[in-house]
Amino acid sequence: MEGVLGNFNSDAEFLENTSDPGRAISGFTYGDLRGGNIFYVHRGHLNSWILLRARDGELVSNTVVLRVTAVPWEFEVASRTGVTVPQGGRVLITQRNLSMKVNDERHEMETRYAVTHPPQFGRIQRQGLKNDEKPVHVVGKVFHVVRNGQRLLTLADLCYHDPDSDFDNGQLLYTRQGISNGELVRAGDLTQKLYQLRQDDLPEGCVLFGHRGAHSACFVLLVTDGVHYTSSLLEVSAPDPYIQITNNMGLLVQRGKDSSFTAANLSVTTNQDVRTDREIKFHITWPPKHGRHDLKQGHGNFDVFNLTMEVKDTFLEVGVCVREYSQSHHHTQILHSKTLVDEEGKPVKLSRGRLQDIDDGHIHYVQTAPDQQQDCFFLDVMNGFQAVNGVEILVDIVPRRIPLEVKTFTVQEGGPKALGEDYLKIPSKYFEGLDCEFVLLKPPKHGYVENSHFPRVKLMRFTRKQVENKLICYVHDDSEELLDNFTIFANSSELGKQSFPPNSFCDC
Repeated sequence: MEGVLGNFNSDAEFLENTSDPGRAISGFTYGDLRGGNIFYVHRGHLNSWILLRARDGELVSNTVVLRVTAVPWEFEVASRTGVTVPQGGRVLITQRNLSMKVNDERHEMETRYAVTHPPQFGRIQRQGLKNDEKPVHVVGKVFHVVRNGQRLLTLADLCYHDPDSDFDNGQLLYTRQGISNGELVRAGDLTQKLYQLRQDDLPEGCVLFGHRGAHSACFVLLVTDGVHYTSSLLEVSAPDPYIQITNNMGLLVQRGKDSSFTAANLSVTTNQDVRTDREIKFHITWPPKHGRHDLKQGHGNFDVFNLTMEVKDTFLEVGVCVREYSQSHHHTQILHSKTLVDEEGKPVKLSRGRLQDIDDGHIHYVQTAPDQQQDCFFLDVMNGFQAVNGVEILVDIVPRRIPLEVKTFTVQEGGPKALGEDYLKIPSKYFEGLDCEFVLLKPPKHGYVENSHFPRVKLMRFTRKQVENKLICYVHDDSEELLDNFTIFANSSELGKQSFPPNSFCDC
């Protein structure tokens, strides 16, 4: 579906696409509209209108009129806290110390400050590092809330990262457009609507979404570091209250011994407004046959018990499987030994079935050396009677970042080149089948990236599946330039992981 502009006066106003800011467009796709890529740019007259019609290649819709009224900007100081600095030292002045607010929901205007009276006993200077990177979407998924209910918006639902090394991500400023099926309010004062918020507000539990209206809708968020802007859609889904199981690993217990039952064994998620873990309650509705609920004095090698989970007025029943094992006093037997999987730079608890300390969760493998794919160590296991020596434990190390490999490619002058998996490769078994996206940090200078199904539409992001299906192409602009490059990285909102952004080079 494509939107087409008619009777449009570019001297008074125009529409632009974020992929090519400053250039008036005469049409756009429905995908651009949903992606928040189409902006109206005002010039001159206070009152104007836009004529629009839609077409799908064959049929053309009737013409509709969008009326536009321009409102003069009004400024006021939103924050002026002052700063504290040690004698002879320095302090960074951030937007928390000094910021402005305007009378429009979506503030997309750069604010410049002029020092009119310098300090008497110090000086103002600009940070040496340059702010030249846009904020990048790190976490973005459907926000689930109870129909006509409310729920806190957190970093687990929405998170951006600024690649500039000296920038505090908590200072990223969000400005939201109109929300058709609810409202953002301050959690401490439900009468205070939020049109702007900082990323720091999310982990502090300050932002509450209240639902009303349609069960599913989207709204646009504009994100800025004070210099650069980017936009995205936040999708809101509001079904009836639910509890869903996200993990039910069961329990492994040595016969006659205790075993802790934690979130590693059973965990849930809900769309209800849960502020603390105490609001999620567990009730034993069917106790185990071969032990008590503390799992002592067992007599079988398999057991089960049922729990009812309660969150507010919602209930869910689940069965938990218990596997029991016995340990002989006359010989040593390795019951369970497999390869450990550890994320780079993080500790991992060794599995049960070896030593009591391991059973109690006191023994961890801690990965320290960067850029390693595998490790191993050896154990001698003894029970006072016999020993098993040289038990090898293999460790597979999951990269902290998505390992993205790019290759230089050659393209004919003015021609296209399909960017398949040979040129954009993620060479790790732990990321096989990962539904991630590729994001252009810096687009090509002498060409552009497109989807072959939508030629001449410049892309700034695309999916891994599109790469696998060979739909993504680099197109040279037919200039005399023989070399081109662009900067690209892989991002997974599901895992909250990114790759390092390598360059890709093109010979023409």
